[in-house]
Amino acid sequence: MATTCPNCHRDKPDEHRVCERCETKFTDDLKWLQEHLPDLEYRLNKANKDEGKGSGGASRANAPSPVRENIWTYLYGVDDKGNDGVETTLRVILRCLGNPMHDRMELTDMVQLIAQAACGYDFRGGVLVILPPNITPAILTSPAFPAHVDEIHRLRVTGHRLLDTRDEEHVILGPCANSECGIQLSAPIDEREVKCPRCGNVWTVGYLTHLREQRILNSGITAGQARLIELLAEVAGLAVNKSTMRSWVHRNQLKQAGEDEFSKPVYRLADAYQLATKDRKENAGEENTNLWNLVNAEWRNHNERTSTVEG
Repeated sequence: MATTCPNCHRDKPDEHRVCERCETKFTDDLKWLQEHLPDLEYRLNKANKDEGKGSGGASRANAPSPVRENIWTYLYGVDDKGNDGVETTLRVILRCLGNPMHDRMELTDMVQLIAQAACGYDFRGGVLVILPPNITPAILTSPAFPAHVDEIHRLRVTGHRLLDTRDEEHVILGPCANSECGIQLSAPIDEREVKCPRCGNVWTVGYLTHLREQRILNSGITAGQARLIELLAEVAGLAVNKSTMRSWVHRNQLKQAGEDEFSKPVYRLADAYQLATKDRKENAGEENTNLWNLVNAEWRNHNERTSTVEG
């Protein structure tokens, strides 16, 4: 006897949650993620001078780089529609399956565990384990499986778009320097100037980056480790993972700055920012960020633009 698939409304076996076509799509989408997630992680960190000296996980842990906004959100954040990123989605599915996992598990390892649970696939080894015909993988009969199919397909579609466009090449610069505007600005990774879409002012990336750094260093903001990771991404455009943050605390590089209302330790955002940018600055060579030089450069740019318009 067949019933209707909730995802595509085709006929499906009674004992399965979705039809055979949706099950195949789920497997194909997992395989796509297994093959392409490393490329997306690499793009997230490719500004590092020492990129490629270790695995993706090691690079991400040791040398945080400017965030490509859309890729970071896709892998680790929540998008503007409330959709979870890859890491959270995979962890939710594994939790539903009752699979053990740990904080430092790679995204591709999580995909592999789900694939094995769904169909016996070993993508990395090129092995397909054929289950006996009388055994149906538990995930295929789970009430949550139709939602898992949709979520994994959403991740594939979004990931494919990111790989096919330059959306990931933008970095966060902070608010427009015009005090009457303040809109958040971002620019392509190699851009030297950015024009505010609201007020029309043109700023050098170096000037906005310097202002952003001064705001962070003078902010006095404190937070727990998880919130610091979010803040570094949101206000500084820096990707720092949990293992890196724990390592800073364990080595006493990031010193405790008090406790919150729940008696949990908190740390200064300014200190975390300095640690996150230290390696990148040493590798790239410290740039001249003297504020007056930057201000003078802004005035020169302004005068040149004014002269051009008047001429």
